[in-house]
Amino acid sequence: MPLDRAHITATSAVMLPFYTLTDLVFGLVFIFDPQDRLALAPSMDAARAIMPLEVFGGMWLALAVVMVSAWFSRNRDSMLLALHTSGLLWFLWSGVSGASVFLNPAVTYLAGWFGLTLTVAHYASIRSLHAREV
Repeated sequence: MPLDRAHITATSAVMLPFYTLTDLVFGLVFIFDPQDRLALAPSMDAARAIMPLEVFGGMWLALAVVMVSAWFSRNRDSMLLALHTSGLLWFLWSGVSGASVFLNPAVTYLAGWFGLTLTVAHYASIRSLHAREV
């Protein structure tokens, strides 16, 4: 079944482009935003301890490219692969940004919540695409 608006749910028609855009924006910001400005965000402490933020950005940017190519090729399996990988990366990010709470007292306890929310949303979309819901 092709990946087009006639063969996906209305929710997927909204969320799949949103995931692509979110991965694209995070990728571009983490790569091109001045690192000294990103250093002002205390929730980035744990991420920087693991690897440079540009590496996280490169992963999100690569996933956005895979998602865009899946849209243009109408390939459901490519989108599923990208969604699984992106959901896993957002789950990792929720843990990493959540861990910043313990490294810096200025970090809010909500630090990991955005990534966890995206992880759950990815999971719902993955289930919908696997079930071939229309």
